[in-house]
Amino acid sequence: MSKALEIEHKSFPEYLYWYHFGNGSLMPSMMMLMAEGDMASVMRQRADRGLEALEAHLADGRSWLAGEQFTIADIMMVFPLTTMREFVPVGLSPYPAIRAYLHRIAARPAFRRAMEKADPDLQIKLD
Repeated sequence: MSKALEIEHKSFPEYLYWYHFGNGSLMPSMMMLMAEGDMASVMRQRADRGLEALEAHLADGRSWLAGEQFTIADIMMVFPLTTMREFVPVGLSPYPAIRAYLHRIAARPAFRRAMEKADPDLQIKLD
């Protein structure tokens, strides 16, 4: 079961950072990729930097954003990394740690149950 980490938990700073990163930084940058002109170029750079930061964080061998415990921060990251990519041109081929992370999330029984209830025919992008 995922949960919010208590403030006393040693991974709380990482948890809090990544909890807000998905919705507050990565997703807005990706959404603005639909813009045209100079703004699109700036947002592409921001989205790329965000994905690079996430890749580096996950590439150190951790299973989840806040270490070895699956948390709400991981749930918050699913939309910008999967469904959002149906609307904006973002590929994950340069990011093997992110792709592996998404496959770990998709393999969770609770995730599969949630997808069955929400939209059993939806094929989310994991790669």
